[in-house]
Amino acid sequence: QDSFGVSLSADGQSVAYLSKVRGRAQVFFERLDGSYTTRLTTSAGGISEATLSGDGKTVFAVTGSGAMLRIDTGTRSATTLVGATPLIASLGETTPGSFTPLAGSGLEGISVMVAGLSAPILSRSPAAITFQMPWETPLTAATLLVPEGGSPYFDDAVPLNLFAFMPEAIVLGTGSPHEPVAIHTDWSSLVTDDHPALPGELVHLFLMGGGHVAIPVPTGVPTPAQPPSPTTTPISVVTDDGQGLAVSFFGLAPGLIGLWQLDVMIPATWSRPTIYFSIEYYEPPPNWFAAANGLPSAIPVNTGN
Repeated sequence: QDSFGVSLSADGQSVAYLSKVRGRAQVFFERLDGSYTTRLTTSAGGISEATLSGDGKTVFAVTGSGAMLRIDTGTRSATTLVGATPLIASLGETTPGSFTPLAGSGLEGISVMVAGLSAPILSRSPAAITFQMPWETPLTAATLLVPEGGSPYFDDAVPLNLFAFMPEAIVLGTGSPHEPVAIHTDWSSLVTDDHPALPGELVHLFLMGGGHVAIPVPTGVPTPAQPPSPTTTPISVVTDDGQGLAVSFFGLAPGLIGLWQLDVMIPATWSRPTIYFSIEYYEPPPNWFAAANGLPSAIPVNTGN
């Protein structure tokens, strides 16, 4: 009913396709004359892609853990051609010390190495992990290494884009539009359309990539509440109409690892139902240049209109 990833045999008489069962895609096979229909896989991690051989006798499938299977469409017997192999799909720009997301497949058991340093894993699932880029990572580090093991043993290396300062808001979920994580002054709830901020309210935001701080915190250790650890790179926060906003704190977020907290005041005279702003800064040496990073979307504000 929700079939996708369709693959047809050379004679046009057989088809393999993916369909979700309890939220996981599995491989199904059928002959188009209706004489034979079967489910070929029961993979716990689901199937990410599959293709049917030209003679219609074999399906080659990749599981959610990155293993490759050869499946006989007649007997449904499966042979593992390649064991579970992590596949990295995306790794964004980041900074030393920062919370860093990595997306792909088969990631639940991987470790991460950068410049010979082990990166602390903060969360993991088959399709995504988050880790802290070690504070000691040099900006010249060009690759991130995932030691995959297996027999024979091999590693996977992906390009790494490191900057001294690259502030980027943490967002809610994975949908679109990406809403920044903003929290009310009293920490009672998130700022949302149902619970908007108020003019004159201080809101707390969380960011990645805030760069060096005045009081260092060791890699893998949550930031203590006291003393505060402010970012050393000066910033300005400016709305889309050029109005500057008051910033009471920008530094490592207490109790968290690799995240920065930005406390910014919404103007008391704000009259629009949303507020959008950018963080303006000069990139620290050795690459000195003016830059600005905006929030991914606006923050709702209750103006009473």
